[in-house]
Amino acid sequence: MKSSILYVTMVLSGLIALFACVTVEPQAEVNIDATVEARVAKEISETQPTSTPEVIATVVPNPEPTPTPKPTPEPTPISESTPSSEEILSRANRTMNAIESMRYKVDMGMSMGAFDIPMTYEGEFHTPDNLRQTLSMNMMGLNIESDLMQVDGVFYEREFMEDDWYESYSFEGVDPREFWTGTESFLNFPIAVDPTIEDLYGVEVYKISWDIGQELGSSAERVLSILDFGDEDMPEAMVLEYWVDANSFHLRKLSIEMEMGDIEATEGEATEEEIMAMMLLGGGEIMGITMDFELFDFDQVDQIEAPSVAAPSPTETPAPTATPAPTATPLPSPTPAPTGASVDQGIIYVGDTVGANLASMADTHYWNFEGIPGQRIFIEAADAAYGKVDPYIELFGPDEQNLLAENDDGPMAEVAWPRNALIDFEIIEAGIHSLVVRSHPYPWGEISGDYELSIYPVKDLGVLEIGTPVSENLSPAEKHYWHFDAVAGQIISIKAEADMDTRDTLDTYIELHGPSQHGSNDMLQANDDDWPDNVSYPTDSFLSIEILETASYTVMVSPAGHGVGSVSSQGAYLLSVQELSE
Repeated sequence: MKSSILYVTMVLSGLIALFACVTVEPQAEVNIDATVEARVAKEISETQPTSTPEVIATVVPNPEPTPTPKPTPEPTPISESTPSSEEILSRANRTMNAIESMRYKVDMGMSMGAFDIPMTYEGEFHTPDNLRQTLSMNMMGLNIESDLMQVDGVFYEREFMEDDWYESYSFEGVDPREFWTGTESFLNFPIAVDPTIEDLYGVEVYKISWDIGQELGSSAERVLSILDFGDEDMPEAMVLEYWVDANSFHLRKLSIEMEMGDIEATEGEATEEEIMAMMLLGGGEIMGITMDFELFDFDQVDQIEAPSVAAPSPTETPAPTATPAPTATPLPSPTPAPTGASVDQGIIYVGDTVGANLASMADTHYWNFEGIPGQRIFIEAADAAYGKVDPYIELFGPDEQNLLAENDDGPMAEVAWPRNALIDFEIIEAGIHSLVVRSHPYPWGEISGDYELSIYPVKDLGVLEIGTPVSENLSPAEKHYWHFDAVAGQIISIKAEADMDTRDTLDTYIELHGPSQHGSNDMLQANDDDWPDNVSYPTDSFLSIEILETASYTVMVSPAGHGVGSVSSQGAYLLSVQELSE
């Protein structure tokens, strides 16, 4: 997900460039002599005596009765039949992941010193991933609007004061679904506060207010991770508020409010986005960030169609010129070599994650690893620069000539960022295999940045029966896949517990994959630690979900954080899939 600070400052940089081009009209010249004469005449008139005006009786109106103040409505207290906050959010998670379409309004704001930056996105969503929205912003008295669309994987934009649509290389708007889908979801938190029942625009809703400043542990870390904040960027205060429809369990409104601490103004201590914010806004304090989401018209929006794109202007045909006298044919000049570098990065081992930097789109990095026949692996090249690089990977066999696989954007069920590349491959031939990593070709242009390359061992362990636990042993960074069949309407729980002897060396992480509105193998839920609610040890994992479609489902089990560089990276575990009663 994009960093809120970074995205707002990126928009502002374009706006400041726009203001630099605006011509300021000169003020009209003031006639000083005329101004002085007018002031003298006014003083003379004030010194002249004036006649006493006739006294006119004042009519006193009858006093109106003071209206009786209406009492402020109080939130309805929670009753025994009201579900818990965790259950409300769990049901909202399932409902929001199943919607086909909706409309939304997102109000975002950032204050820095005395400077406020308000932005509003209003738009529509329709499956599978189509979006249409308008960005509105008022800056220094100028109302600015631009339109953005994403249709069938193609991006469009209509810039400020333009009538025509043009294709773009990315969607630079806000996709509100990112806040409640995927591994990092605001609807996946085990919130223990009690909900209240309120009226929101004539709809009865459950309201949940969660002050994260009072929380510690993995839940607080996950919120910061969703918003792209590191531990060092911990807000001084942060409040999440949810309004969930009490009947349909649609998420009607979500509010996020943060108060930030001082940002260090020195380049050595501030991050890149913080430095950008200070350059654009001045000063060194980001006082607060707010995001308010309002969601409505669920499953009532027609399919979003691509706009008509303006054709490029034709170039003028030059007039023919006289044919010059023939001259000697010059020798051909050699074609210049590309400016990028080909770099041999050396060895990467299965189970490892390594980092490197692509200095430009023309750079090519080569990595080698030992392949074992029959071994299934995931090879992932992940953007580590927050949208600055779009990794592209190729896999070659031991002969270094046979292209075995390639990928640009991995499946959403397996990658955390849609531009990350992922290859799922079973090794056929023993020997050294080669990986080529580069930035995605045109239209991305000269894009550079850091990336992380990982190779995960993968095991497909077959089918398990609901109600029958299974056990297995995880190696460092390994991913295990188990499959089971479920029927629509079942409520299923999934638990992964480290064996008694490996609790000090294994922290389990689980994901459930299955059919949804977004695809046949979407990531439906995930969990790292669910202690103390449903597991007996702090590093064990648990999730529960209502099955919406009769189909085959997949559970992925791995060490938390893939176990790279962590002592909690391996060991035996017990996996159980159970059917819960209503």
